[in-house]
Amino acid sequence: MNVYIYDIEVFSDDWIVIFRRPESKQYTVIHNDNYHLREFLSQSDTIIGGFNNKYYDDWVLTTMLNGGSNVEVKKHNDFIINGGNGWEFPFIQGKKRAFKSFDLRDDIADPGISLKAIEGNLKLPIVESSVPFDIDRKLTETELNEVIKYCKYDVDSTIKLYEARKEDYIDAKKLVAEMYNVPIADALGLTNAKLSAKVLEAKKTARTDERNYIIPDNIDTNYIPTVVLDFFLQIQDKSIPDTKLFGNGKGSKGLTLDVIYKTSVGTCPVTYAWGGLHGAKPCITVEETKDRVIINQDVGSLYPNSMINFGYCSRSMKDPEAYVKLVKKRLGYKHNGDKKRANALKLVVNTVYGAMLNLYNDLADRWAGRSVCISNQLAMTVLIVQLGKQCKTIDFININTDGIMFTIDKSEVELSEQIVAAWCEVTRFEMERDDFKKVIQKDVNNYIGITPDGKMKTKGGYVSLYKGGTFKTNSLQIIHKAIVDYLVEGISPEETINNCTDIFAFQQIVKTGGTYEGSYQYINGKRIPIQKVNRIYAVRADKYNEYGQIVKGKWIREKRRKDKATGKMISTPVEPPEWSESTIPECPTHAYADNENKLTIDDLDKDYYINMAKNRIDKYINIDRKVENKINKITEVIDIMATAKTTNKPVNIWAKLAQAREDFIKAPVKKSGINRFAEYKYFELADIVPPAIDIFKNLGLVFVVSFTDEYAVGTLVNVDNPDETIEFKSPMRTLDVKGMNAIQALGGVETYQRRYLYMTCLDIVEADAFDATQGKPGSEATDEPTAQTPKKSNKPATPEQREEVKKELIDEDGKATEVQIKSIKNGLKKLRNKEGEDHEPFIAGAVKSIKAGLTKKEAEGLLIVIGEKLNQ
Repeated sequence: MNVYIYDIEVFSDDWIVIFRRPESKQYTVIHNDNYHLREFLSQSDTIIGGFNNKYYDDWVLTTMLNGGSNVEVKKHNDFIINGGNGWEFPFIQGKKRAFKSFDLRDDIADPGISLKAIEGNLKLPIVESSVPFDIDRKLTETELNEVIKYCKYDVDSTIKLYEARKEDYIDAKKLVAEMYNVPIADALGLTNAKLSAKVLEAKKTARTDERNYIIPDNIDTNYIPTVVLDFFLQIQDKSIPDTKLFGNGKGSKGLTLDVIYKTSVGTCPVTYAWGGLHGAKPCITVEETKDRVIINQDVGSLYPNSMINFGYCSRSMKDPEAYVKLVKKRLGYKHNGDKKRANALKLVVNTVYGAMLNLYNDLADRWAGRSVCISNQLAMTVLIVQLGKQCKTIDFININTDGIMFTIDKSEVELSEQIVAAWCEVTRFEMERDDFKKVIQKDVNNYIGITPDGKMKTKGGYVSLYKGGTFKTNSLQIIHKAIVDYLVEGISPEETINNCTDIFAFQQIVKTGGTYEGSYQYINGKRIPIQKVNRIYAVRADKYNEYGQIVKGKWIREKRRKDKATGKMISTPVEPPEWSESTIPECPTHAYADNENKLTIDDLDKDYYINMAKNRIDKYINIDRKVENKINKITEVIDIMATAKTTNKPVNIWAKLAQAREDFIKAPVKKSGINRFAEYKYFELADIVPPAIDIFKNLGLVFVVSFTDEYAVGTLVNVDNPDETIEFKSPMRTLDVKGMNAIQALGGVETYQRRYLYMTCLDIVEADAFDATQGKPGSEATDEPTAQTPKKSNKPATPEQREEVKKELIDEDGKATEVQIKSIKNGLKKLRNKEGEDHEPFIAGAVKSIKAGLTKKEAEGLLIVIGEKLNQ
């Protein structure tokens, strides 16, 4: 494949196109020559790339290739610059491009970045031709040579960008194309989102169900505070306009919800929004102690996994399982050590979520996209509440849609891990844990984390560049480094800044947006026009006293206001036009636009940078008044203290029972009962009652067991409303076994009945008594699987299996199972061989009862008595 990087320049009577291979130093310069241009681009297997060429250069080039005159080319140029779409220009309407191309501006996180800003970030000169583009005559030879020189420079800069993006972007797209039989030239010309749609064979489908959100079954709403649930369920209220709910995309972010989560130790402000969840303790420093640790838990690949786990893959795909297969394919490459292919597919995997929200993409499915974001926030809320309610020492440092950071006593670390593991099992997410020994946090978007081995994790616009910049951003590196040096090492900003000899660490790349006519600098009090993109420095007043501030300005020729009578916006001409200007943010009093890299480190006003670093450091230490006022105005305080009643505690007795059953499942209860002859463990009454009482107490419940001649009765009472009760009944049975006196028989039955009533109330299922003896020859235990009995799996039972076992267990009046009978016989055999008391009368009575027929409940009671005798 022949790859060329190109750029064009257009004037009233001249146009220039320059091509260069990335690996070559030779240029192809074409000036006003349509034939030469067609011949050059007719080379086989040629693809051309540029910066923003998809919206400008490619379309003007098309006019050139179709024989457009210089006048037509200039008209097309002006048509685009004035806001028109290049493909809508009348001269080329309906005509296809005769070449393949790709745009290096595609998929850069900052959509407003310019080539000149990239040149600045790469420490290159930021220079423009002095020849005005609105010149109304043919260029002179000198002017033409200057234009060619600067056009070549832009081509060279674009090649540097190509080289910076080649491995992670260009080569990754090529690999994806090869894996999915997409022509490479076509793949390079597509954005990540469009390539993803092509790979997944998506077909654009119109839908109107964006707001039909349904909470997934594996998100337990009992743990979601009512105010949070109500906020998100507004999506179902069609009387709220989309623009009010979600925002209009022009600065309005839509409705948000601010709350404060209160644990037993501290509080953390949190904001819920349609784009995600975020919150943090502002301006804090937290350090590990001998008793407390700092834990950061992040969900791995949150959006891809939630799309799969919750069933939110785009419905526009030809194969509903296409995305799942794509993710598995990537994981296969990763597992096999093929990093290149794994990373290439990661480019596609991570793009699909955003593509689902883009109405112009073939993967568009806004119902799925909205559902992903809402469900992720609800799932994280469940984890936050569970941790807060169960861990008495937890204190959240920051909270995000995809992770949480908290400090906690070492004694509760294992409990927190159990809660996270249980949450992962339910949601099918995977957590990635990092521990920090120190965290210095300004807000949710700015923090420094130091790991136990001394490594640092930085986040945010104040500290992320402390190691250096990239082509995307590279301003004020020295300030980032000074902040980190001071907060982490205690090194003063003076020492860091005064010892730095790299002038580019002090550069600030600033751009004037399209709403302004241009950038200007005050020199000797006069306003002088300068470039729109500039590299500026603070310079010493004793050397550059004549240089003042840099501003952005425009002439106001009309003013818009809302007409009170009609409510419509109307325009009023301003005569004469008024000049309006704004200062560049953090622009020094004495600024110098050094776009050609002429200054030296000695020219800089380092005191200016020292003061800037100190001001930013102060923002890490002292809370901004606006932030403090916002937090103080939050009225929704959600109490998730482990030692107090929570705001979302169930009130209805049935809701409390459901919560109690769930809490018991999650409680670390171990089985201490051992049936030595049947060789299995079971819950003894002493295992169940203490945690059950604790759970009932926390929920405002009490469980009372009583006996009559006919029934054993367990009554669950709602302490908050004693009129609300639930009864659990079990018919009383007697054991008529020789060798067992009446008191022993009654004690065995009542012990079993109490245990049974608690198990029924809390929905406790024990399959061990059955599993442990299945397939054991002669009822003797064996670790080896028989031909008839598969080896027992370590996987947890499915809900269906649990329900089947439960049905079998609760059929107490049914015939005793073969396993129970074999267990009884095995126990009687061991009892006969036991030295000491004569057990023969009891054994004879038991055998008689077996022959007469036992129910499951009678068999279980007999097993308990046998076990007690064996243990005496």
